[in-house]
Amino acid sequence: MKKILVLTTLLVGATIFSGCGSDDDSSSPAGSSNSDLSISPVTTKVVCDPKALTSNAGSYDVKYSADGDVTVMCQTSGQYTFGEYQLASGLNTLTITQLKRVENFAVDSTSAKGVGVDTYDYKAGTVHHTADATVDGKPYKYNCVETFPSPLPETLTDTNSIENLLEWEGDENNLIKTTCPKSYYEEDDDSEDDNLGKGTINSLINYTLTDSDGKKHLLSVTTSYVLK
Repeated sequence: MKKILVLTTLLVGATIFSGCGSDDDSSSPAGSSNSDLSISPVTTKVVCDPKALTSNAGSYDVKYSADGDVTVMCQTSGQYTFGEYQLASGLNTLTITQLKRVENFAVDSTSAKGVGVDTYDYKAGTVHHTADATVDGKPYKYNCVETFPSPLPETLTDTNSIENLLEWEGDENNLIKTTCPKSYYEEDDDSEDDNLGKGTINSLINYTLTDSDGKKHLLSVTTSYVLK
């Protein structure tokens, strides 16, 4: 399963659940364990833990953790609460010289099963993709590396600059080299809007940022879906 398939599903799910908030104080719905994930959070210092959202489609739970000079503030829009990245109070700029990001997902549903890990080395400009999954009986298995120009060093000043750096994917138009097969880049017309059926999706994203003074700043985002 391509990473984009799962992340698209997560974003679609967030949109669906954003208008279906629940007053339930439970922030960990049934089936939201990340035991199927192969990595652990780089920090468990929770700074934003919105209430789980529920609807007829299922439940959605996200939790943000931070330890360092890049933090997260809970912001609310309507019934949807989300994390917004900011520099620590009193800090105007922060120059990042290295950033390691690891994204891990595990899906177990009626139409898709599998796991995947994407490892980003910002200084090297590399993205290592691994996945072993099936969607509607079709296998998605990858273990390959893309290399792009490095986006570092980068000076962070506000929410936009932080999010732009954290969300760096590499531009395929500037791809230096790749070991990924052509099939990795092909659009999957059979995805049926990434409908994964009933089941669970768990994901974890870790960020380890190193600044120009050698100090490390840690971020983790855990997300769980129960699809009905």
